[in-house]
Amino acid sequence: MLAAAWAMDRFKLYLLAVDNTKHRDPISARGLPGTSFENIDVDFAGPFPNGKYIFIAVAEYSRFPIAEVVSSTSFEHVQLILEKTFGLIGIPEALLSDNGPPFNGNAIKEFLDTYGVQHRKISPYWPEANGITERFVKKMEKSLICSQLDNVKFGSELQQFLLTC
Repeated sequence: MLAAAWAMDRFKLYLLAVDNTKHRDPISARGLPGTSFENIDVDFAGPFPNGKYIFIAVAEYSRFPIAEVVSSTSFEHVQLILEKTFGLIGIPEALLSDNGPPFNGNAIKEFLDTYGVQHRKISPYWPEANGITERFVKKMEKSLICSQLDNVKFGSELQQFLLTC
């Protein structure tokens, strides 16, 4: 019996030694914002089968989502949506984004500096750092793909999804 327990322990150690999965250190939590729209996380979902993308902005504190269908991920589209969002909810203190093309140029830096918004970028290849938005994107993409299988209009399903989250 003792030999079997020893063999099992050795086998567990062997599995740990040959496990080639990459284990990441846990992400340290950012402090909770003081107001509802103090920090906003942004990202894109898509492309969807109709060729469109969805620009998503989520407030960190309240988890309030804003989603806009766009035909391109260019900064011109992002700027229009951010101006509309700032007019709707106010100017945030910080904007968190990945390092995608619309978020890493001089144009967005100058735009955010105009409004006094700090631009925080997540680490490359670490989407978990923008977890609030990534989780929202996954739920939304799943809902929209299921709706297309049921032949429901893309825009109406997006609005229905936003009403239920």
